[in-house]
Amino acid sequence: MSAEGKTYAYRLHVGPGPLDPLARLHRHRIKPAWSQALKGDLGRLREAAAHFVGRHDFSNFAREDTSRLNRTNCRTIHAIDIIDEGEGCCRVDVRLDGALWKMVRNVVGCIVASACGKFAPDLIPEMLSSPVERHGKAKLPFPCFPAEGLCLEKVHYPDGDF
Repeated sequence: MSAEGKTYAYRLHVGPGPLDPLARLHRHRIKPAWSQALKGDLGRLREAAAHFVGRHDFSNFAREDTSRLNRTNCRTIHAIDIIDEGEGCCRVDVRLDGALWKMVRNVVGCIVASACGKFAPDLIPEMLSSPVERHGKAKLPFPCFPAEGLCLEKVHYPDGDF
């Protein structure tokens, strides 16, 4: 039986207050300057996230994988939900048909960078439609977020979920 999709959760601490010491193992705390710029406005995260829903070429949002040279980098994101978990914490749920290497971490990094004012959310469609050449290391205006916030939450199967 083949999976038809997956849901990843990326847990973030976006507030100004301290992060629970145990939470740092499974939640990424954004830079204090970014936290001040965001001011807890999850609506700005949602605005940036909306640009990713649909079928796109995610070449700019994945680490180059030379073992996949003859495969497509097109993926479909069905939904991105930003959930307020209280006390300066939120969760970014990404439901998609499949992910490329580091794709979810890069997408979340892009969403947060845009919401914090590093670039306008209107630039996201351009990043999705204009893959950069990989002859050098492309410098995109967002970081790849670390792995500690990412978790595969669910695998979706056509005949019902397990």
